[in-house]
Amino acid sequence: MSLTLVQAWTQAKKTLEAAGLAGPVIDARLLVEAAAEATRTDIVTDPYRALTPEQEATLAEYLARRVRREPVSQILGRKGFWKIMLNVNRDVLTPRSDTEVIVDEVLKATTEHQRFSILDLGVGSGAILLAILAERPAAKGLGVDVSEEALAVARDNAAHLGLANRVALLRGDWGEGLAGDSYDVVVSNPPYIAAEVIETLEPEVRDWGAEAGAGRRRRRPGRLPAPGARDPPPAEARGPLRRGDRLRPEGRRGRPVPRGRRLQRADHQGPGRPAPGCRRDEKPLGNGRLSRYIR
Repeated sequence: MSLTLVQAWTQAKKTLEAAGLAGPVIDARLLVEAAAEATRTDIVTDPYRALTPEQEATLAEYLARRVRREPVSQILGRKGFWKIMLNVNRDVLTPRSDTEVIVDEVLKATTEHQRFSILDLGVGSGAILLAILAERPAAKGLGVDVSEEALAVARDNAAHLGLANRVALLRGDWGEGLAGDSYDVVVSNPPYIAAEVIETLEPEVRDWGAEAGAGRRRRRPGRLPAPGARDPPPAEARGPLRRGDRLRPEGRRGRPVPRGRRLQRADHQGPGRPAPGCRRDEKPLGNGRLSRYIR
């Protein structure tokens, strides 16, 4: 007898709970929706809809992968971030909800139809850059990453979001090759997990997140780079982005908030106090020197 949607969800929750996974309710629902080609509304309004044998087999495969601690985003190949849906794979870090604070602060510092240029260093899947451009139709942006594979993911995301004509993607190491260029907004959320602690992390991060972050090189899950292998130095070792390097004098700079620190929003800090990681000025923004990248 075929499983119904509600039965499939219930059994999926029990399977994930038995495996000791955090967040089994949401994970189970997402996997059932994907396997059964259903929506959250379908589960509520049509709970007794039967799954086909093929859909049941797909769900069983998804659950087995999740029990092995593969993240849901990697199983489904997509991840929601801010108000957009992104394609993700093992070539990019899965965007985290914590990172949305950067998007939030840039949007607070700009207006809907303002023209400005934005530089995203370590663009990865394009999450930060594309989320901002989706909300600011007059803005243009450049994303830089050392990984061609990551840039391919960002390029696909820009295309399916209809933003390809306002985004340029460039392979490079940090800000190298951008001499003479300046931008109104500079954002970055580079990998920040030290190699020596990767083995202590949860499998979802150790095997599926740190792999992309540590130099963005392909290797077997859970393995650190070979002895002597050179990873790009962390952002701190390369020095901060100084005003006058890539940031216009009147520009803004966004940065990630380290994990574990409370995320403070501007409206919680009292009048006139800027939020962490974002300069606030009243000067108007220009449109940057993106003509060499965006035609």
